[in-house]
Amino acid sequence: MDPFLKMDIFFVVATAVTLLLGLFFVLVAWKLWKILGHVEQIAEIAGKEAENLREDAAYVRGRLLGALDAIFAFIPRRRRHKASEETK
Repeated sequence: MDPFLKMDIFFVVATAVTLLLGLFFVLVAWKLWKILGHVEQIAEIAGKEAENLREDAAYVRGRLLGALDAIFAFIPRRRRHKASEETK
């Protein structure tokens, strides 16, 4: 077989493989770009939901503390005697 024919076959195969690998990497990069876009959207939604959860927790905590204050308002508190009064 002629050496130039061997070189031509090698360069055709090498060029085809290089183009296919390049196309493969472009497709993988494009898919990753789309996935990262979705991850960014999910992170934004999670941030908004976390803010809503904080607001809900603050609301519930406020309501609970208000209810506990109302309940404990009916319970009389014992006064503590000073140490000097106990020794007399």
